[in-house]
Amino acid sequence: MRKYILLFSAIIAAMTGCKDEAANMPQGAELATTSERTSKDETKATPLSQEVNTLTMDPTEAAIKNMTPGPEHKELAASEGRWETSMTYWDHEGATPTVTKGTCEMKMVLGGRYQQSIYKGNVNGTEFEGIGYVAYDNAKKMFVNTWIDNMGTGILYLEGAYDANSNSTEMVGKCMDPATCRQKGMRQITKNLDENTQVMEMYETPENGREYKTMEIRFAKR
Repeated sequence: MRKYILLFSAIIAAMTGCKDEAANMPQGAELATTSERTSKDETKATPLSQEVNTLTMDPTEAAIKNMTPGPEHKELAASEGRWETSMTYWDHEGATPTVTKGTCEMKMVLGGRYQQSIYKGNVNGTEFEGIGYVAYDNAKKMFVNTWIDNMGTGILYLEGAYDANSNSTEMVGKCMDPATCRQKGMRQITKNLDENTQVMEMYETPENGREYKTMEIRFAKR
């Protein structure tokens, strides 16, 4: 079951100061990695709903189909409720990991079209709060992630697809590192272990560097 597509990508931005600066990015640049990944193995990205060629539709019919929640939205709704979180993060590659606890309240908003996540916890002794949204874009046939929190001023954006073979969702994007004023690649994998447990892993790739793991969050539903 692809029930829990949780949005905590920008928590790692709070650890490293990494935030997405969409205004500094060429339009569509943050989607390049996703396109490259999905083009390699189109069979892995398996949406629940049937793809529709809206180019042959009446514009009004296409608009109605685009705004109507589908099976993916119902799966997102299954994760409504309160979650306890245990987050392990690394300030830099090879650093000693830090573990911190938190909570997440999730609910569907705007007629079941978007999953809202409100996260509260503690980061390096500082109270942390973030708000995220997950959508399934009927037009793109992809999941979309956005995130804001009290430790930055930007909006993080990721998008990706569900992989039926691994029962997980992979999302990719880019964010700005304020320490270098350069972009970093970000990759998030959410694995569903059972109906009440999941693990989210975050990886980061500095410019001209190699990918390394920056965060892992385990979620347990009450």
